[in-house]
Amino acid sequence: MIEDTLNKIETQLRAAKLSDEKRSELLALAETLRTELVDLEKTQKEGAHSIANFAQASTHELLKNDKDEDLLDLSAKALERSVVDFENSHPRLAQTVRGIIISLGNMGI
Repeated sequence: MIEDTLNKIETQLRAAKLSDEKRSELLALAETLRTELVDLEKTQKEGAHSIANFAQASTHELLKNDKDEDLLDLSAKALERSVVDFENSHPRLAQTVRGIIISLGNMGI
């Protein structure tokens, strides 16, 4: 299931109307997120799935045509909150999620 969610994120990013630079940046972050979540899933399955789902929701809200600023903000905050418990045990995961939030923020969140 986590792989399906991560594949959806990558598919959304590839299909989105983004500059090549922004697309490459977000796809690189998505690949790092994949690596970190697959590792986290081995010990914290529910936490890994929450992070993946909030990342997918944030991506969806950002890329849809009829953006709702409140939903964009809410999904980004939920994504950030979902990783808090893993900051010490998985610092690269926390750093990657923050990178995603910053990138999304630069695009309108």
